[in-house]
Amino acid sequence: MDIIEGHLKELIILGIWLISMIILYIAIFGQRIYGQFTKGSLKYERENCIIFGKPDRIVKKGGQTVIYEYKTRKAPPKPYGDHIMQIGTYFLLFENTYRKRADFGIIKYKDREFRIENSSGLREQVLNKIDLFIKETEDPENILRNHNNYGKCHNCQYKALCASFLGKRDID
Repeated sequence: MDIIEGHLKELIILGIWLISMIILYIAIFGQRIYGQFTKGSLKYERENCIIFGKPDRIVKKGGQTVIYEYKTRKAPPKPYGDHIMQIGTYFLLFENTYRKRADFGIIKYKDREFRIENSSGLREQVLNKIDLFIKETEDPENILRNHNNYGKCHNCQYKALCASFLGKRDID
């Protein structure tokens, strides 16, 4: 007890310093809503499809919700279209899972980052892409496949059922 009383001033200063560092960290990096070690995926579901996804990070920063997607390559002059669609899909998944709208997303390449707005136009593109995918895959005969790409064909989860793969046994 005497030890605590003797160091009470130092303990109070340490406590204030720790609280200040936590507040500063949240102000700089934002409060994590979802991240690498979060269990479960975000989900969008409708009658004929379910989409799951796991963005790299979602934070609440300055009153705004921001979705981050990290890429290991060097940045192109402008973000790749499929990366923009990926962030757009995460906007849809986040809104469906949390019943809140994300404000914007960040695609962070190795040497540069791009801000992607959560616009109604991007949402419409994502929903159109989903509709197109559903339409194109209703009949398995209409699904476009590339059996000339060794990596894709050899590692395909459907190769045991695929007549084209079974006919190409010599690629093993």
